[in-house]
Amino acid sequence: MFRSASLVFLLLLPLVSSAWRQDEDDQLALVKLSTENSRTRGWTKVPVTLGVMSRCPDAIHCENVMDTVFADVGFERVDVTLSFIGKLNSSAPKYGVTCMHGEIECEGNLQELCMTTHVPHLRSWWPWLECVNLAGRDRIGHLETAVDCAIMAGIDWIEDGVRACVKGKDADSEPEGVRLLQESVKKTAELGITTSCTILVSGKKRCVRDGGEWKDCEGGSSTEDLARTIDEEWKRLNPEFV
Repeated sequence: MFRSASLVFLLLLPLVSSAWRQDEDDQLALVKLSTENSRTRGWTKVPVTLGVMSRCPDAIHCENVMDTVFADVGFERVDVTLSFIGKLNSSAPKYGVTCMHGEIECEGNLQELCMTTHVPHLRSWWPWLECVNLAGRDRIGHLETAVDCAIMAGIDWIEDGVRACVKGKDADSEPEGVRLLQESVKKTAELGITTSCTILVSGKKRCVRDGGEWKDCEGGSSTEDLARTIDEEWKRLNPEFV
């Protein structure tokens, strides 16, 4: 039943995901970026950190908003990190981490970390993430969703190393993703991120999505406001290319 629904969903997804849609504006943007890349290789990307929990409604909304923002500023101009909120817990048997929305959220976090680690190009893994989110909050963390969305995004779940990261290289080995999750939770705490979703631009808090509302968003919370912040930061980091 889910497999059939997934196939229908995957067929419809290209019509609704702006991260990889090929409309006229996106085509023009790609031409512009291609020209810029050939002329200005070596620019500094703007570090953008999203402090999230994979099953958090605010995180899903936040990532959908940032999809538009990244398309506006150019995926090639940002270096995006997903930083996961949780609590290190040595007594938690499977992950060594306690996640707010349960063990299935820990699995979703782990899958996303494995994907971003082994498929590092944003234009490859971001459509996968949007696919996972669009499948529905109750499907996040399920292996079928992750694999189906990898197919949609043109990612080889096995050859790209994601499967081994999620499940382990063999039955006796701890998955790499467990270590990645623990390290991410530790780093998130060090950054002082406690709310999902928190947006950092170049290490500075830019905006928070909490309880269905935008908060602490000096400079505005619209997609245009957020894109402007990233564009201004890119220009600051790359004055020779302005």
